[in-house]
Amino acid sequence: MGEIEELFDKAKTLSLRGKWREARSVYEKIIQKAEEVPGVYLGLGEIALHEGNPEAAEQYFRKEKEQGKITPRLEQLLAVSMILQGKEKESIEELEHSLRLDPKDTRPYIYLGYIYLEQGETDRAQGWLEMAKEEGVESLSLDLYLARIYYLKKERNKLKRVIRGAEEKLSMLRKVLSSPLLDLIEGELKFLTGNFKEAMSLIEKGRKNFPKKGSIFEAGIIYSLAEVEKHLEGLRRGKI
Repeated sequence: MGEIEELFDKAKTLSLRGKWREARSVYEKIIQKAEEVPGVYLGLGEIALHEGNPEAAEQYFRKEKEQGKITPRLEQLLAVSMILQGKEKESIEELEHSLRLDPKDTRPYIYLGYIYLEQGETDRAQGWLEMAKEEGVESLSLDLYLARIYYLKKERNKLKRVIRGAEEKLSMLRKVLSSPLLDLIEGELKFLTGNFKEAMSLIEKGRKNFPKKGSIFEAGIIYSLAEVEKHLEGLRRGKI
């Protein structure tokens, strides 16, 4: 194995361990030695996403695309970086391109569902998310987004089912998620099940330390404060 390959493997291993700063340093060392190495800018983009810098992530992903090796994963991560910046139209185009590259990949379904849910197109969002469920996808983000829809539509049996699934998945991700995100998701699940007092306490706690930009991508979950702010406002005004 050559020096570049060894450095690349080291950077990927550091990233998997959550050692973002060290991984970035190794990726940058690779660029100094050989500017065009497939996967380097993808790795730097992922680090930027984890560090809460979607603008930098987008630029890295675009540099990776310029090198010519376009994969569904690259298109999806580029889309996520744009979703976090509020560029919904462009992100939809990237996700649709990802599906053309690999129609069997169901990950874009969840991201598209999230976008349409944020835009208030509930039926369209539900279509994408339930299609992911039908394909056997199991993820916390999927259950959480569906729970929001079923709550709005007052579909109680479906709501109970996905809330149960979300709670089970959340318990397995406790050591992975940051404290603010964990508090917010727990608070939102409490809200969706009618435990408003506990919900308000957890949401207030989580939002204090949440990134100022108001959105985050963590453990495959796109999470925005916008939804929970609505819950919190309703609780404060006593309308719920």
